[in-house]
Amino acid sequence: MNCWFSRRDNRRRLRSLAALGLCGLAIAPIASLAGCDRSTIDQIIYVGLLGPLAGVNTPHDYTPVNKYESNLTSVGNYAADATAATAGVPGTVLMRQPDCSVAGVIFTNVALTTPNGYNGTFSGTFTPTMTPNYGSVLHTLAGLTTTAGTFANGCTDRTAGKSGQSAALLATTAAGVYVGAAIDINNNLYIGAINPAGTYTATRLSLTNIYVMYVGDLNSEGVRQLLVPQLVPSTTGGYPTEILYTINVHPDGTSDTPVQVATPYSGAAFNLVVDDFNGDGKLDLGFTPVNTAGAFTVLPGVGNGTFGAPIPSVTVPLNPIASGQPLLTGDFGGDGKRDVLTGSNILFGKGDGTFTLGPATPSTGATIVADFNNDGKDDIDTNKASGGVSIYLGKGDGTFAAVGPTYANLDGEPTLAVTDIDGDGNLDLVVGQGQSGIYLPPINGQGITMFLMGNGDGTFHGAPV
Repeated sequence: MNCWFSRRDNRRRLRSLAALGLCGLAIAPIASLAGCDRSTIDQIIYVGLLGPLAGVNTPHDYTPVNKYESNLTSVGNYAADATAATAGVPGTVLMRQPDCSVAGVIFTNVALTTPNGYNGTFSGTFTPTMTPNYGSVLHTLAGLTTTAGTFANGCTDRTAGKSGQSAALLATTAAGVYVGAAIDINNNLYIGAINPAGTYTATRLSLTNIYVMYVGDLNSEGVRQLLVPQLVPSTTGGYPTEILYTINVHPDGTSDTPVQVATPYSGAAFNLVVDDFNGDGKLDLGFTPVNTAGAFTVLPGVGNGTFGAPIPSVTVPLNPIASGQPLLTGDFGGDGKRDVLTGSNILFGKGDGTFTLGPATPSTGATIVADFNNDGKDDIDTNKASGGVSIYLGKGDGTFAAVGPTYANLDGEPTLAVTDIDGDGNLDLVVGQGQSGIYLPPINGQGITMFLMGNGDGTFHGAPV
């Protein structure tokens, strides 16, 4: 196996492994995913957030992994002994509600009611407990002086322009049903729905070798559709190839047959990002080839789940050192047009689906793009398993400057999400699995979700390294 395949495969496996958190938590929207036996569920189900830090009595000894010098709200907690699982200590996941608030949702007593296991379509029951406005709890514990719960900027779980993910909340219906998707440890894809009253249903799709998904409302129906690359290993020892599918998902958690998308790099692997590159209000697809220089090419969205003719643009140089850098989008030039961060360079968008080559991508790379200091210029942050979380403010010309300290992260946990958890208008960071309105512990086995609450100036309430 060559080095490139190992890096890319491992990166995607890490993302797909996050779905393990869904096994016991019945979130996004299935419970007890395939490959998750009862012992796995018991080990995951006890995850809890902030219980002892908020003064809540717990039946077992919960100990933060690290001693943080500040902002105890950034530390979830985990059961330190194995007996916690059998004691039934519940797990908490944060889920975005229709009013943009974030609720703490506990799922216990997860049970499967169909005889066919987790194959095909299956269903089950669970016992739910919900704590509304959990973001305000985090806000208070952080000691912030801003006003929580206003959500003046709306729900900030933006899906466009992000790297791929392993679980996603696709919609919350008017009846309060959560529709979502997840990938399990065996790289199988599931789509389904949770009814907060205590039932769930899901379907395991026939697609295999699925490591990551991208989401967006491609057909303007109000439910996010899935874009799913399928990895096809080489039979001759060469590089793998990829096939891209769109999957139309319905409000009841059912889905249509996957439809293959003709990509600009047919017969090869590719990097993918989803955003509106030509300013017509419809999501487009952006591609670069893997392991070689090549044109950044846009497939313009038609608005019905299909795409127009490819629009090739500037050639992106190869940077082997940064081959693991995902494509990310933002407004790096301050002109309101979507730009792209690649492994080698910033690409400045012209607003018509074409780009010009900008400055070199910062050597730090990037995990998340967002406007952390509310100046209208997108910033980047990095989250390195061994180095912590660092913020770099955009200057509006494709370059960046470091601000604030490097914040402690979770041991060995590079995943990161950005959203306004508490509704005070400032973006916060979630160290743990979190995309599209779902926030849950990462895959490091510690049962911790860490929250860095934003100050609105590019700094956060968090412990410095």
